[in-house]
Amino acid sequence: MGLKLGRQDESTSETVPIGVVSEQDPQEGTEVEEGSAVDVVISTGSPAQGPVNDEKEREKQQQEAEKEREKQQQAAEKEKEKKQQEEEKRKDREKGD
Repeated sequence: MGLKLGRQDESTSETVPIGVVSEQDPQEGTEVEEGSAVDVVISTGSPAQGPVNDEKEREKQQQEAEKEREKQQQAAEKEKEKKQQEEEKRKDREKGD
């Protein structure tokens, strides 16, 4: 089942590219129950950038944002797998005692 997407907000960011999660609650790495909601804030980019008028530039930014979201998803999946493996090892140790 995994986690559920909770509230979604947007905010400008000088450092986080457009379309990438700039904040989340609970924070990455926090242990929560399966099915818990995760609230996110999506970056709208730097306020100094202003709106993107060039379609090619907009596509490039969207592709970069998609790549970043995929990396974040992969990292979350790896973390989940690691926790599951640790839990299995703990249960195996308990059985052996």
